[in-house]
Amino acid sequence: MGYLLLGKISKPKGLKGEVKVFSHTDFAFLRYQTGNTVYYRENNEYRPLVVASFYHYAEFDVVSFKDYQDVKLVSSLIGKELYVKKEDAKLPDGYYHLSDLVGLKVKDNNQIVGEVRAVIALPAHYLLRCESADHRQFDIPFVEAFILGVNLTDKVIKVKLIEGML
Repeated sequence: MGYLLLGKISKPKGLKGEVKVFSHTDFAFLRYQTGNTVYYRENNEYRPLVVASFYHYAEFDVVSFKDYQDVKLVSSLIGKELYVKKEDAKLPDGYYHLSDLVGLKVKDNNQIVGEVRAVIALPAHYLLRCESADHRQFDIPFVEAFILGVNLTDKVIKVKLIEGML
């Protein structure tokens, strides 16, 4: 069973146990619905938290958890990363988890030019870190200009590379 990173608890907001979360998910409204279970890691163990409330504030998501409805109770959670079980992280049709892109073959003009080794988050967009058959690394910005399509069933990303990218 895999877990996906949702974000990191930054600090308390107010006195009622709400915390600011610096999110790494584009679907916070789905992940932090009241009653959903999220997890934090402690001593290499995933421990559950049940969401009591959620709203977006400035650049943060503000979340409170059942049984943590006081600022003193959430102090032990500050700095912890929040996760969701991958099997529980349903997405709308046409969307996929970035972690699903790792391992996909990269095709340019119907020729395999490499394989995705990592997805890197940049301020403006994501970057696919790829490796060719001869073990050279190259990067592809994950933007419409270069990504023609993603097919998870066939495990292929079709791209349009420009001169100098390989």
